Amino acid sequence: MASTHIRRRVDVLVIGAGIIGSTTASLLAELEPQWDILVVEALGAAGLESSHGWNNAGTGHAGLCEFNYTPAAADGSVDPAAALRIHEQFLVSAQYWARLAADGQLGEPEGFIRGVDHNSYAHTAGWASYLETRYRALSAHPLFEHMEFSRDPETLKRWLPAMFEQRADFSSIAATRSTLGTDVDYGTLSQGLLDHARAQGAAVQLGTSVRRLQHTAAGRWRAELSTGESLDAGFVFTAAGGGTLPLLQQAGIAETRNMGGFPISGQFLRTANPRLVARHRAKAYSHPAPGAPPLSVPHLDLRVMDGTEYLVFGPFGAFSPRFLKAGKLWDLPGSVTVHNLRTLLEAAKNGTGIAALLHRRTAAHSSQPAQGAGEFPARGACRGLGADHGGPAGATGQEH
Repeated sequence: MASTHIRRRVDVLVIGAGIIGSTTASLLAELEPQWDILVVEALGAAGLESSHGWNNAGTGHAGLCEFNYTPAAADGSVDPAAALRIHEQFLVSAQYWARLAADGQLGEPEGFIRGVDHNSYAHTAGWASYLETRYRALSAHPLFEHMEFSRDPETLKRWLPAMFEQRADFSSIAATRSTLGTDVDYGTLSQGLLDHARAQGAAVQLGTSVRRLQHTAAGRWRAELSTGESLDAGFVFTAAGGGTLPLLQQAGIAETRNMGGFPISGQFLRTANPRLVARHRAKAYSHPAPGAPPLSVPHLDLRVMDGTEYLVFGPFGAFSPRFLKAGKLWDLPGSVTVHNLRTLLEAAKNGTGIAALLHRRTAAHSSQPAQGAGEFPARGACRGLGADHGGPAGATGQEH
């Protein structure tokens, strides 16, 4: 164990090796090969927390099917700017992955990304009208000109047979389809990017966490590691997921002083039953129920993990006081301070958004879907999802 009196000097310390931390390390190692870069990850491998394939939907958040990127204005119009910006960002990332893969530095692309249709689905007259307006706003731009919209029953049955083959009433139904969507395994991708950073000279310490982070008078950063080692870093990039905010508050970052958060997530049913998987070859997102936050939107997704195809459906309400899946039960209560107590109390007083969802999910039985999931049209098929595994699978993720 290194002595805490001998301080190792590095140019950059990256905390966390999920998709954000691994991407940062990969890019820095490419752009500044002379820098001394150190990545520390608390777990035994990269991408095991929120980036792991079972902890997110794998859409890439490319703006193709998510309703919340294109909210309707008071006059009913839809501004596509946010979806365009997000999709451009995803394409820039994809170009970087493609370049590394072409150079033989990221493995075969099929190991972490596959083409999967992205669909948006509306099941009320108001939302169907909104979806058509959204389609017209997005498809006017080159990045979305491939998008399709339909209210035609036969077309909808062809796009999403598991959802619509047995439906009789299509009077309030509409959907869009993008054939350029993807399914991304960010856990596998994180591991590949971290391996690339290491190959370019970055150092990686797994099973290592940051116990203390301080900004020094010299304008640098002092980090105390769980190994007992002490670091002197020129720059620190915190990508520790739920562990980021406590570190930033401990370091005295003024902007974080009054911040607090609730660790809310969603569980999904999943199956690898080939009969069910064959009937749904897309990621299909619906809209939230009235008054519900975006986290609650139900979706039925094709997911590929380690070469096996699955269907996942949810979200089902989940709550844990842990900020990370490998965190501690004391994470939430231990995060409350005199500085952020007002923030948390005001959120609870408002009774809306995340605080309201937390209350409903905590009070509801664990087998109850999040608000809005009951209206999803594939309930009959979805009842078979958990049956293959004896019940709901614990695919807990934070998607929004």
